[in-house]
Amino acid sequence: MYSFANLLRFTNGQSPYENAWKTLLVPFYSVVPRGLAPGKPIFFNSGRNAHEYYGWIKGGISVSMPGSFYFAWGYPGILFGMFFLGSLLAFVMKKINRQDINSSYWTIILVTLVMQLMDTGITFQSSTTNVIRVSLLMLLLYLLYSRKQNKKKQRRILPFNAPNLRRG
Repeated sequence: MYSFANLLRFTNGQSPYENAWKTLLVPFYSVVPRGLAPGKPIFFNSGRNAHEYYGWIKGGISVSMPGSFYFAWGYPGILFGMFFLGSLLAFVMKKINRQDINSSYWTIILVTLVMQLMDTGITFQSSTTNVIRVSLLMLLLYLLYSRKQNKKKQRRILPFNAPNLRRG
């Protein structure tokens, strides 16, 4: 919270509302390389915080999750952002408690979320980027596995449906 207090002091309590609308496009930005999207914003992070407000050339000073919400959306952003995170965690827990075939997927997403929240210096944008990348990787693995399973089923069924094996 010390870094957040300093951020408030340096901005005089007035949020810059930097990249407020672009922050909503973090899911898109998380998978598109900067070479393909040259206009991709550089969100406020510990390096920029140290350089712009403390004059450091190298290194960084953590921004914190509330600090990243504040920097993009001001004080209402902090409230809505924390509400969103709580709702997301509740949604993931509900999916895990179903104990169906996808529970392991949701458990990995939960671990990724919690690990991101344990880092006090992480911003909303970088946390979201990491969770989306893990989710896409898990989806890719799921699709590859289900495709492989479908091929196995087709091989087992094929000889019984072949026309030359039917009895007259």
